[in-house]
Amino acid sequence: RTISWNASGFHWHTDPKHSERIVEQLGLTQGKPSDVPGSKSVGKTVTTRLEPLSEEDAASYASNAGSGLFHALDRPDLQFTVGRLMSHMSCPNELGQLCLKLFGRYLIDKTECVWHYEYQPLPECLAVLGDSDWATNEEHRRSVDCVHEYFGRHLWDTSSSTQDLVATSSGVAEFY
Repeated sequence: RTISWNASGFHWHTDPKHSERIVEQLGLTQGKPSDVPGSKSVGKTVTTRLEPLSEEDAASYASNAGSGLFHALDRPDLQFTVGRLMSHMSCPNELGQLCLKLFGRYLIDKTECVWHYEYQPLPECLAVLGDSDWATNEEHRRSVDCVHEYFGRHLWDTSSSTQDLVATSSGVAEFY
């Protein structure tokens, strides 16, 4: 990470080396980029999606997903997809591998993220925005929530996580 500043404010650059390493290890350096880091429909047509990966492929999966996890700390655009990748970590399978490849395709031309903080008067409040989907994961039916914290106009922190409980409605998912 590097931080720089000028008359308009501060700039925080994430390090692109993790993205570049994932793309290279997946053999996607000449691949077609993707506009989204993941998709809820990835692997719907794969009949062997629950087949475990070979030991070598599982080790590669764990290495790349772990790099993605480290990288996602500073990248809100990666957090949801990395959560999905980590859900396959205990037993990497074909579906997880497909999600990882789509993730890698997204990183081809989006290797870094720049956070720009313009100068602003001292804000009087911290705003926290939250949302959740409702049981869109067909495997376990648990909802995923997302939280964004703003200090004035500045995005301060983000998170995305799978809820522990199965919500019985969208209202209950929002409440959790």
